[in-house]
Amino acid sequence: MWDGGQYVAYGNGAVLTSTDGTVWAGKEVPDVTLNSGKEVKYHIADILWDGKQYIAVGDNETVITSADGVTWTVAPVKISNDDSQIASPSYKLIIID
Repeated sequence: MWDGGQYVAYGNGAVLTSTDGTVWAGKEVPDVTLNSGKEVKYHIADILWDGKQYIAVGDNETVITSADGVTWTVAPVKISNDDSQIASPSYKLIIID
């Protein structure tokens, strides 16, 4: 995906970024701390750029966000399906659960 300044790709528990589409830097997606306090590995099911931040849905019914595609934080939103998809027509976020 292109956000106007860099490409972002994801898969196998990692997020890759590139400014030119040729040279890529990668970072593992951070573990997610569940309400139970247990930390688990997070795998992204879908991701989008809303003009200000990346928003990703994935494992453990959790949404994560990032301003730069590198540093991710858990959003205070829960979903009920690990295979959710997201869309943002006109910057109105829709999570398909």
